Amino acid sequence: MLAQTDGVKCLIIDSDLRMPSLADYLGIETDCGLSDVLAGTATLAESIVKLEPAGLYIMPGGDARQDVADLISGPRFKEILREARDMFDYIIVDAPPLGIFTDATVLINQADSAIIVVRANRTRYSVVDRILEPLPKDRILGVVLNQSDDVMEETHYNYGYYNYKRLGENVTP
Repeated sequence: MLAQTDGVKCLIIDSDLRMPSLADYLGIETDCGLSDVLAGTATLAESIVKLEPAGLYIMPGGDARQDVADLISGPRFKEILREARDMFDYIIVDAPPLGIFTDATVLINQADSAIIVVRANRTRYSVVDRILEPLPKDRILGVVLNQSDDVMEETHYNYGYYNYKRLGENVTP
């Protein structure tokens, strides 16, 4: 949606370097990606692929790596983000799952904000609570529930303040 706004340039970075999949998912063949830029064998500009709509760009993950936490917590990744901020209006970093490796937590600490995606009927509330607990609450924009079988009717509308204190809000219901 961001990329469909006139004049807006949006970059999606596949940062799941243990199992990069964004290029495969989109059917894009490319010779380089984020892992190559981090290793110094490619430049940021060489690794970016322009898609349609006009303002959408991706940086594939590149070759799978095992030293991911070291790479993304180092100065080179911060430099890549600074350079990308000069080129794009929005940067979305597609991170690996939280709670398995430290990669996603490291990325959240370098991002301006984060949206957590939770798989319906698979992820338990206790796991979500445990994963959210150490994260910087001021960076969490919200949680998206995906792959739900429930179909919402157009007339259905409901909201609440569940866990508002846990997320650091000072809202009184």
